Amino acid sequence: MDLRFYRYKFPFTKRFISSGSSFLTREGIIMKLVHNGTEAFGEAAPLPGFSRESLGDIQDFLADHAGIIDEWVSGHLAIDRYSDHFPTPLPASLAFALDTALADFRAKSRNLPMHRFLFSNPRRRLAVNATISLGKRKDNLKIIGKHWNEGYRTFKLKAGGNFEEEYRLINQVRQQWPGAKIRIDANQAWTFEEAIENLSRLNAGTVEYCEEPLKNPAPEQFQKLFNRCRIPIAIDESLHQSENPADLIRQSTADILILKPMIIGGLPKLFETFRLARHHEYRIVFTTSLESGIGRMMTAVLASGLGTPDLDQGLATGNLMATDIGDDRDLLSQGHFILPQSSGIGRPVVLQHPAIEPLNLNRPA
Repeated sequence: MDLRFYRYKFPFTKRFISSGSSFLTREGIIMKLVHNGTEAFGEAAPLPGFSRESLGDIQDFLADHAGIIDEWVSGHLAIDRYSDHFPTPLPASLAFALDTALADFRAKSRNLPMHRFLFSNPRRRLAVNATISLGKRKDNLKIIGKHWNEGYRTFKLKAGGNFEEEYRLINQVRQQWPGAKIRIDANQAWTFEEAIENLSRLNAGTVEYCEEPLKNPAPEQFQKLFNRCRIPIAIDESLHQSENPADLIRQSTADILILKPMIIGGLPKLFETFRLARHHEYRIVFTTSLESGIGRMMTAVLASGLGTPDLDQGLATGNLMATDIGDDRDLLSQGHFILPQSSGIGRPVVLQHPAIEPLNLNRPA
């Protein structure tokens, strides 16, 4: 087996802005696994502000455990039991990368597309939302109109700035496109009092749900809001910020759970989280972490088998990237993400690019 790592730094087409965060570029590590003539890929791309680990932490982990990795590559350690070989838990995004690469290898070895390898009855055609970032407000209606003409029917509006402007935009969208579904993501910008005041201005049915409304996302605050609010509540960052995410899920403080596989970790952890969420009657939306085409494709695969069918998934973020490893824009049609039928993750991965460089795991002397 041959295992190699590459680091990338890709620019966005324009600055991506959400409440409290601003991104010009996206960085990550690509894993290439070659075994028995089959090439497989995974991606570790911690998301600043969400992930517990940084990209530097991933590099340090790989360097610190280079000997174990060499043993694994040499065939002395079982290829599918990698987590047993490390003395400490893997950072979440690295576990996700390794599980993606191993699943890609197994799916390709059986000549199956990833969604059919992982699931018995996956959906190949997934409705997706369009994300409207904070920015120049005068452009938003034009952008939404463009997406509407492309077939999108669900719009996720980044909020948390000036709610008067945001409220005005919501009403304008409702007037111009009555059939549109609107989601708002407050990115933990509001106090409890502000959340009550802002959400009380929205009639039930005006928005599909509000994601992360609370600046202080303590479970008891979520519970109070959940009990008083007519608008469905979704949690995202709070799940990853919690010291005990399972307890937060068990307390049933929201209606919808946003799952970012890159941040949750490997497939066993993700399936465990999904089962717990379904047991407590959450509806599930999968979203990307603004990563490259490898991570996006794996997220789409997981959404095909685990996402709630009547909720549009958050997969259409490839158009935000000026450069990418695997372009999936041709898979987007009329507001839907169409999973490819070719084996594994289903898209060619090109690593020859100035923004991609081999990662040297050796520490400097």
